[in-house]
Amino acid sequence: MSYGFGRINDLAFECHKISKDHGFWEQSDNIPEKLMLIVSELSEALEDYRVSDTKHMGEELADACIRIFDLSEYLKINIEQEIVNKMEKNKERPYLHGNKRA
Repeated sequence: MSYGFGRINDLAFECHKISKDHGFWEQSDNIPEKLMLIVSELSEALEDYRVSDTKHMGEELADACIRIFDLSEYLKINIEQEIVNKMEKNKERPYLHGNKRA
């Protein structure tokens, strides 16, 4: 199924290019560290939510996406296709995944 994205892989390419151009891959290619930096952006979004700062929360969510796109491009993961595949899989799951709340 086509969701009309078309630009997610382009965004991943640009995120990685900007990151490389600014030296972030010269300092470290430590993948566990890169994954934890994604978590740190989500933690910052949670803190913004806790103080009702949803404007800044959006910025932190964008930072998390940028880091995910950057890493996926570095690892040569077709993140756009992975998102589409996961959405299709999620469509087939039961309501609330068997009464799970989250």
